Amino acid sequence: MKLPVIAHPLYDVQLLSQSDSIKIRPFTVREEKLMLMATEAKDLKTTIDALKQIINNCVVSPNFDVDNMAMIDMETIFLNLRARSIGEQGFAYYKCKNMVEDPTPKECGMVMDLPIDFLKVPIINTGRDKRIMFTDTIGVQMKYPTFGLIKHLIDVPENEVESTIAMNCIDLVFDENSVYKGADCTQDELAEFIDNLPADKYEQIKGFINNLPKTHLEIKRICTKCGFKHEITLEGVEDFFT
Repeated sequence: MKLPVIAHPLYDVQLLSQSDSIKIRPFTVREEKLMLMATEAKDLKTTIDALKQIINNCVVSPNFDVDNMAMIDMETIFLNLRARSIGEQGFAYYKCKNMVEDPTPKECGMVMDLPIDFLKVPIINTGRDKRIMFTDTIGVQMKYPTFGLIKHLIDVPENEVESTIAMNCIDLVFDENSVYKGADCTQDELAEFIDNLPADKYEQIKGFINNLPKTHLEIKRICTKCGFKHEITLEGVEDFFT
C-alpha cells in the first residue's frame, strides 16, 4: 500500500561563491535524525558524512556538487535550512564562564539563551581580493576552501594542514604568458610552487586563508546569575547549532 507523500515547499538561497541561486527544501524527520547524529558524533568523519547527506537530501537544484561547494556556502545553506524547517527565529546557548566566589572560585555556569534571526546572520570578509600578485607578472587566483577539503584534512599531519589548505585554495597560477589551473596540477607540483615562494609572498596566501568569509554574529548579554557583561561571538555552523 502506497501512503500519501507530503509535498515540500522550495526556497531560493543565494550563495556567496556562485552567481545563480540554488533551491532547498526544509528538513524532514530523516534530516533531523542525521542532524542529531552530526551533533552527537564522537569523530569528525561521522559528522562530515552526516552533514553531507543532509545537504544532498535538501538541495534540489540539479548538478549541485556538495564536495566542491565553498565552506561559507555550507554555512549559508544550514542557516537557511534551520530557518525554513524550524523557524527564522531561534536560540543558541552559551554557558557563563565568569569566575565567582562560592565560597571558593568557580565558573558561574549559567546557561544563557542567545536570540538569533537565522536569515539575517551577517557574513564578514566578503570583499577580499582573490588575486595575489607576487611580481608584476606572476601571481595566483585564490578560491575558498571546499567542503570536500575538510574531510581530506582529517588524515593530514598537523604540521602540514596549513600548506595543504594553501595548495587546495589555489585556483589559478599565472604569468605574463600562461595560465595554469590548480586543478590540473599535482599536489607535488603545487607543493613545490609554494615551497619556492619567498616567505613574505607566502604570508599573502596565509592572509587570504586567515580572513576567509564566515558567518559572524556578535551578541551582548548580561548574565542574570552573576551580572557579568558578555560580548559573545558566534561563528560557523557549530556555534549556531549548539
